[in-house]
Amino acid sequence: MELRFDFLKFVDTSYTNMKRIITLLAILCSSQLVWSHGDIHHDFDPLQQRFMNDSRRLPDYKYQQSLREQPSWKQFIQQNGDWWVQFNETNARPHRAFGTPIDLQLTSSPAAAGLYFP
Repeated sequence: MELRFDFLKFVDTSYTNMKRIITLLAILCSSQLVWSHGDIHHDFDPLQQRFMNDSRRLPDYKYQQSLREQPSWKQFIQQNGDWWVQFNETNARPHRAFGTPIDLQLTSSPAAAGLYFP
């Protein structure tokens, strides 16, 4: 029994299969373009309220500095060490704050530590 490998027949069938795969991929890609009609805000709710309307607004340096000079922030820094803050200018409360870790002096269980924070 002799096994014979016909290279030309193999190349012809692999070329045909490759053409089929490429055609299938082209159809799938083009159908994806047809189905995605460019509306990326398809779940936009016009009744939804946003508190920050202008998200690209830069913080006002003078107003931020005046908020940092308030007695409540000065007292926080005096009690907790070196901290940096960026305030939300709409409600004058801290938006981001970074600094040295705050020691809570909790030596009990993690459940009790969780109750420490409301």
